[in-house]
Amino acid sequence: MNLFLCIAIPVSLFTAIPGGFMALMATMLFDAPGSQNNPFTWAMHASIVLYPLFAILCPMLSWLAHASGEKKRANLIMIGPLVPVATTIIADFFNDAICDGKFDCPMFMP
Repeated sequence: MNLFLCIAIPVSLFTAIPGGFMALMATMLFDAPGSQNNPFTWAMHASIVLYPLFAILCPMLSWLAHASGEKKRANLIMIGPLVPVATTIIADFFNDAICDGKFDCPMFMP
């Protein structure tokens, strides 16, 4: 097994535990009235909730790919947990840029 997988798999599995607690608290993003109409809030919520799933499934799928001899695919699969992290960062950036950091963005009100 290569060094990347030897480091990435334990880190991913270890971060799934705090990620689960963050997923439990993710609904608090919708505390502000009108925040349910903000697509950036929904994107952040979805990515926070999905992170533990990615952090647990990607190491298993990567292990299976590595065991079947597909080492490049195993490395690519282990990049999977970064997708929800990047989505959260991008959604937060756009929420800050377009909505001035407010979750109840009036721009997207029906």
